[in-house]
Amino acid sequence: MCRIVIYVGQPTTMGTIIHGPKHSLVKQAYACEERKQGHGLPNSLNADGFGLGWYDSLGEEQTEHTHHELRRLADDIPETYVDRSEPCLYTSTLPLWSDMNVYRCFNRVSTNLLFGHVRAASLGSPVTMNNCHPFTFGKYLFMHNGGIVGFSKIKRDIINSLKEEVYQTIKGGTDSEHCFAVFLNELPDLHKQLSRRELLQAMTRTVHKIEEMMEGKCPAALLSFGVTNGDSTLVTRYSVGTPMFASLYISIGSSFEEVSPRKFEMNDAFKVPSSEAGAVIVSSEPLTTGGTDQWLEVPEHSLLCIGGCHQDDATCFKFYALSGVDEINKPTDPEIKRRQACFAKSLNTELGMLPEPPKSRSDSIDLLCRASLSIGRTLARRSISNTQLLQATDETTISAPEPETEPTPSDCTPSDKDEVPKKPSFQRLPTFMEVERSLQATQS
Repeated sequence: MCRIVIYVGQPTTMGTIIHGPKHSLVKQAYACEERKQGHGLPNSLNADGFGLGWYDSLGEEQTEHTHHELRRLADDIPETYVDRSEPCLYTSTLPLWSDMNVYRCFNRVSTNLLFGHVRAASLGSPVTMNNCHPFTFGKYLFMHNGGIVGFSKIKRDIINSLKEEVYQTIKGGTDSEHCFAVFLNELPDLHKQLSRRELLQAMTRTVHKIEEMMEGKCPAALLSFGVTNGDSTLVTRYSVGTPMFASLYISIGSSFEEVSPRKFEMNDAFKVPSSEAGAVIVSSEPLTTGGTDQWLEVPEHSLLCIGGCHQDDATCFKFYALSGVDEINKPTDPEIKRRQACFAKSLNTELGMLPEPPKSRSDSIDLLCRASLSIGRTLARRSISNTQLLQATDETTISAPEPETEPTPSDCTPSDKDEVPKKPSFQRLPTFMEVERSLQATQS
């Protein structure tokens, strides 16, 4: 598994995210704390290359003006013209902490959308530029934290399912890049700017299709994806065949900045409406100290959608619950549903409805709840911290299609008798690494 960070918000220097905070992506490259498995190397090490993908913070109005001027000056766009709607990409096989360009250059580069990834390669996977995340195609950036055990058994199935144009985009040999190809293959159009709804549909089909291909061939997978088209950004936290999940946290506020030397903080964390949020950070591990006042753990089987706001849809952040064909990890488990309800309550939002209602196991991903409200509405009215909110008696309720099976807001408040949440009653399965080692022993 690797470590990732995503920033969406007001333009900020990339150094503010990559190496500024106490537990920045640079620190996580050599001293991460929540990576549960390794491949013979220390679990804290992510040294098999890195990648940074970002979008130019030049405004849309300026971009349109540039396009107009180019069309006025010539019928054909010159070969030297750079489409600013497409992401920039910097990858290296060096460990992130040892590439001096990160410090020399990225303190001067500003962006409003950043993807950062440090890689811990799977056993036997070559450390090459083509295998470094993020991966790009046109306007899209994609990265993956996790892996598919026994990926070679479904690699041909994935390739055979791809359109020719999508197949030609694959340059490396990782399971991650092939997952990206599956996502591109599910898009209705590879070259048009798609809506948030269309991206959500493509992502739900992608997760489900990979899950179906794995059935009977690959015993386990961790599918934490991040993808963006520069407008809407989707992030999943999902697993198949194992109770393990790649760690993932989120912080939302008015701005992320240095409040004192080497001390960074999310201002107004979880206290601003989504329409006024100036910064959203999703990271494998919290970049700063501050506990639940600054960071929330994203619950299992989740899909986050950031951005993609339009006049007919003012909600800039939505949270969805995912489940699939994996009977063991379906989030009907009361503990998982309780965590999802607590997460929604902490953000003062409800679980959103995926744009494709389920028709059968084979064509969509189940949804748990049906409504979606604007984030931070109550938090803006009541200046209370996230910790206080979880401990308080809530005045609202979380609507759900089946109240008798859904957790109520009171379930989110720890009781005196049960201060520590009970662990999910999963059926005992081999861990991700146990399965992989067993396969390697069988092949040898």
